[in-house]
Amino acid sequence: MEKVTRRLAKYIVATGYDDLPVAVIHEAERAFVNWIGCALGGAREPSVDISVAFHNKFSGPRDATVIGRHERLDIFRAAFANGLASSVHSFNDTHFSTVTHPTSPVAAALFALAEYRPISGRDFLTALLLGNEIQCRVASMIAAAPANCHIGISTVGVTGVIGAAVAVGKALRLDAQHMAWAIGIAANQAAGLREAHATMSSHFTPGHSARSGLEAALLAEAGYECAETMLEGEKGYANVFSENPQFHVSTEDLGTRFEAVSVSYKPYPCGFVIHPVIDACLALSTEDGVTPAQIARLDLTCNPMLTALTDRVHPTNRRNALVSFQHWAAVALAEGAAGIPQGGDDRLTDKVIAALRTRITTTCDTRIGREAVIARITLNDGRTIEHYVRDCVGSIGRPMTDNELSVKFQSQAQTLLPEVAADNLMARCWDIAAVDNVGDIAPTLVVA
Repeated sequence: MEKVTRRLAKYIVATGYDDLPVAVIHEAERAFVNWIGCALGGAREPSVDISVAFHNKFSGPRDATVIGRHERLDIFRAAFANGLASSVHSFNDTHFSTVTHPTSPVAAALFALAEYRPISGRDFLTALLLGNEIQCRVASMIAAAPANCHIGISTVGVTGVIGAAVAVGKALRLDAQHMAWAIGIAANQAAGLREAHATMSSHFTPGHSARSGLEAALLAEAGYECAETMLEGEKGYANVFSENPQFHVSTEDLGTRFEAVSVSYKPYPCGFVIHPVIDACLALSTEDGVTPAQIARLDLTCNPMLTALTDRVHPTNRRNALVSFQHWAAVALAEGAAGIPQGGDDRLTDKVIAALRTRITTTCDTRIGREAVIARITLNDGRTIEHYVRDCVGSIGRPMTDNELSVKFQSQAQTLLPEVAADNLMARCWDIAAVDNVGDIAPTLVVA
């Protein structure tokens, strides 16, 4: 059996900023900009309010900022809150082949640490990139075909904690021994079930991963031991969470091939498997001029993952809507838009949108990629209009540009900050490599 844990630990410890290609470093910058924007956009959601009020009662030393709010919490509780807020709209990034969301837990843990112990921008980006990279590799080991991870396991829950521990461990400059312990302690806390989807507890998962990964690395730094075979052992992580783990994918081509560059950024605030449907329905609405009154039915030929994860004809609240392909298809057709407002409770009770949701049928086809869909509208007069999406916006085949990420950032930041303040913050985030201490950004993220 390959010594996966130890080999990954050695690679993480040996890799520095100058060892990473410019394009890979830029991907870490993109991830950070996207994460800050999403954390601001989700900062005032009810689940964040409840969480922060709860943790405020029990917080230790208030060393860290809760992004987009005035409260300060201890670093563990702040990591939880910011991991939660960045994912609450399901607007966070996605590793397409495994459906893990790497930056929510990794950046939340790392940013909390940066307020407690100074971290330069270069070191922050290195740690963020390595945390995301190892998280995606471990996710591929257990969940990317031919590996088989149960559909009920939340990938970000069982892999995000490892990514967060790796990032924090790198920032702490752990040696290989202590890094292996950090990975093992993190793996021992891996948890998350998709049954929690459409509830507040769906977004508890990346918050828990951030907090637990931060704790794992700090415990390892203090000398807290763990088995060095936690990933590959007979009774270890991969064999527990996967029926057919592919150990080699976690370590092959380390340093020459980067999974983190295949992370996708979302143009729409909902589950990524819904995005091809939105693209198609927006095209049918805006390009073909189809109106709700004309539509007899919408037939979707889609990847089975769409219905397995997001089949909710009658979402009852915003959290249900985040994982309802019927809702996003209907609202895109009705309004020609698919932003945060379109997931609001007022859209769920809109009679036109509700009626459209019931006129959608699906045919699942494994030959259709997760980033693709065929949408066929049948009009009341019998005519049909078809739209094929091969690569949805945000997928590897059609990634969001830096400018599109900036627009996304502003759309969320300006809900809390004046335009000039949001512009200045975004510029600092894009230039994070030049910052002496990333924690110095925190005061600009405080909103009364």
